[in-house]
Amino acid sequence: AAAAAATDTTASAEYNLAARSISAIPIAVSITASFLSGISVLGGPAECYAHGIQYNLIVLSFLLSSPIIALVFIPFFFTLRIPSAYYYLEMRFCSRRVRTLAALFFIVTTLLY
Repeated sequence: AAAAAATDTTASAEYNLAARSISAIPIAVSITASFLSGISVLGGPAECYAHGIQYNLIVLSFLLSSPIIALVFIPFFFTLRIPSAYYYLEMRFCSRRVRTLAALFFIVTTLLY
């Protein structure tokens, strides 16, 4: 059913963005659930045990950056009615290559992490 709905551009946008009718709480829970994977839950303590507590600096950076993202970037993208930062890059620089390059950088960074 999702594949059939995704064929129409409007239907695809409504499906991917929940027709912009969902409140902030389910979105926050979804982002948190996808961010805190099982590997993070199990790997964090193991990292601290093996290499010391400098891992807490990463946790601290997430705690400091999360409010900035929630209060600055998310409302910015929401008012522009765009689904991702990659789409914003394409709009801003009028180039699909910039969008693709940013996505490739993210993929490489994630793979090397």
